Amino acid sequence: MVQLSPTSPHPDFTKGGNFIFRNISTQADEGPIVAKYAVNDLHKKKIAVIYINNDWGVVAKDNFVKGVQDAGGEIVDVEAYLPEQGKDFSAIITKIRDKNPDMLYLGCMYTDGALIAQQTRKMNFNIDLIGTASLYSDELLKLGGSAVEGFHMTCSFFPGDQRPEVQDFVKRYNEKYGKNPTMFAAQAYDAANMIIKALKEGAADRKSLRDKLAAIKDFPGVTGVTSFDENRNVKKEISKLVVKDGKYTPFTN
Repeated sequence: MVQLSPTSPHPDFTKGGNFIFRNISTQADEGPIVAKYAVNDLHKKKIAVIYINNDWGVVAKDNFVKGVQDAGGEIVDVEAYLPEQGKDFSAIITKIRDKNPDMLYLGCMYTDGALIAQQTRKMNFNIDLIGTASLYSDELLKLGGSAVEGFHMTCSFFPGDQRPEVQDFVKRYNEKYGKNPTMFAAQAYDAANMIIKALKEGAADRKSLRDKLAAIKDFPGVTGVTSFDENRNVKKEISKLVVKDGKYTPFTN
């Protein structure tokens, strides 16, 4: 049976079989993009890392660290925390502050990201922060408040994108649910529409559905122009955002 996941970024996901697809960039794709954002766009050369010590966090950390090194930056410290441990990050933050980094990368979800941001500010450690799409949520803004001002991150979908297909989707979603669509809603919407496209083009059984999906190139999705590579991993651009005046804003050099 064909599986098209809108939310599985682990690099090994599609290795489970040639009927498995994903409509989300892999951590192997996203990590180097975040790294180049830090080193090339923001000109940060000495970077520290805090990551959640689970399968997702380890892979996110490894891909970011390699990306920084490949881009010519230096990783000055890497600190892990366990998912079940308390939410006092002061000891980790103190160790990192002593290494005098230019930027701090957070490999975690938005709830922990907001806490770490707040605790760095309370400790008068006004380090620039960066992370992956796992941090991109309105909840980060609500939980983090002024502490997340200037936070940099990547994402696959931004409701402020002025492309007509994006604004039409945002309008219809708001009319139905009374709020902006999340990144996950947008990825699921595109995934469903790609399956519909394959069915309209004549997919009549599992194999033909798989083949029609694999052949998709330059699909005009709300999460970007989308194609699948030979391993059924999606290829599309990833947006760069920064929190400015309490709102997500596209990053410009």
